[in-house]
Amino acid sequence: MAPGTYTVQVTAPNNYAFTGSNQGNNDTLDSDVDPLTGKTQAITLITGENNLSYDAGLSIKPASSTCLTFNFKGNSATDGTDGNIRSYTEDNVSVNASAFSRDKSTGDWNKAWLGSYSGGLGVTDSSEKSGSGNTHTVDNTGRDNYVLFEFSTAVVVDKAYLGYVLNDSDAKVWVGTFNSPFNHHLKLSDSVLSHFGFTELNQTTLSSARWADLNAQEISGNTLIIAADTTDKSPEDNFKIQQLKVCVPGIPDSHSCAFDSEDAPGVGTIGFWKQWTAVWDDDNSNDCLFNNKANFADADILYTVTDPVTGTCSGKGLLVGDWNGNGATDPSERTLFYSLTEAKAILSASDSSQDCRYLIGKQLLATWLNVIAGNNADNIETDINNGIEWLQNHTPNEGGSSYGDGNLTLNASAFKVSSSNQGWQVVANPDPAHSGNFCGAAIKNVLDYYNNTGAGFAIDRDSDDIDGDLVSLLGLQTYRQEFHA
Repeated sequence: MAPGTYTVQVTAPNNYAFTGSNQGNNDTLDSDVDPLTGKTQAITLITGENNLSYDAGLSIKPASSTCLTFNFKGNSATDGTDGNIRSYTEDNVSVNASAFSRDKSTGDWNKAWLGSYSGGLGVTDSSEKSGSGNTHTVDNTGRDNYVLFEFSTAVVVDKAYLGYVLNDSDAKVWVGTFNSPFNHHLKLSDSVLSHFGFTELNQTTLSSARWADLNAQEISGNTLIIAADTTDKSPEDNFKIQQLKVCVPGIPDSHSCAFDSEDAPGVGTIGFWKQWTAVWDDDNSNDCLFNNKANFADADILYTVTDPVTGTCSGKGLLVGDWNGNGATDPSERTLFYSLTEAKAILSASDSSQDCRYLIGKQLLATWLNVIAGNNADNIETDINNGIEWLQNHTPNEGGSSYGDGNLTLNASAFKVSSSNQGWQVVANPDPAHSGNFCGAAIKNVLDYYNNTGAGFAIDRDSDDIDGDLVSLLGLQTYRQEFHA
């Protein structure tokens, strides 16, 4: 070849994907092509020179995978011992989460405190003292904050829910593969960061909580970093990481919702479910009333569940929030149990502003019936969980936990919520504890929209537009921001 500067382009064969570039410390074994483009960096050759050191790493795309969602909600202090590690497990996949900060002027790295709040994981670095106000977020307004996730197995990161946002939520992401990082904790530095191989920016103009779609090339790795945008010349990004969805290659996809069906019948309103109790009465002898009709389930949709308060196992009830469909309330789930009698009574209650808890209760039950009937819940799952949390904050505690159990008749006069109550209205400034007490009307409207259309409210990652009929939704932007703070 003539002397000059060249770039090598590699095309991945069918069913193959590029691995991350420059993984590990051995340059003779790593991949040298950008996984996004398949191209190497510029290579300069002089007269008579051969350079055969550039190669491409390829892996077979798995035929299937299982996807799971980590939930990082908590109620920790805003500061503590720097370098703490928080551990989480979902479906036999574990992850250790920790925090670091980097001084922009000196380049010095330091361990930081990783807190867990109702809005998700946030960082307090040593320059932010006690983390008061909004400083206990993943931010770039002083030092750059980084959250490191070290998994027990290789995963493909899908998306992250930024449950609390102040000003903006531009993020930078790194995916890499290291030698057993779950058991051998990494200490972040410029050198370690350079060996992650794959990085991308996730930018938005939104100032509210959002799902951030990550890792468009579906790079597999056992380490992930999410940071506030480290390239921002006018830094103003502040967010918390509430949920993280990842997929494990090679295992059939179970999704975070176990009920999704390709033959879903379509959604029904409160009126539909009130009329067609035969679809969910745990009595298969009357399935002939509906199973030959279009847009109906093929059989009774109820399954055996356990009341988390009494421990009673019965098919005669609904366990709202049982996303994996195992009939039990797992440590990562917050659920509400209603017997068939209770559920039918709630659906038939009059729409009185004397107690707005029934307005959410009716929509929540209809939404959950739509979900277990097989309808897609991707864009409504978070809102169902919010409805559960809202009711738990406005009902008495029967089971000895730290929150209520959804009973709308027990001590009703003490717990009722009127339409003028700030817990029902969308408020600009929630309580400092961000307890999830607020925005009841907005949650109800989101659930109502789903029950009428089958569509949740989602944010398009390319345009940042919010899908859905905003006229029917009270205070979506404020609800997304304040409920998850």
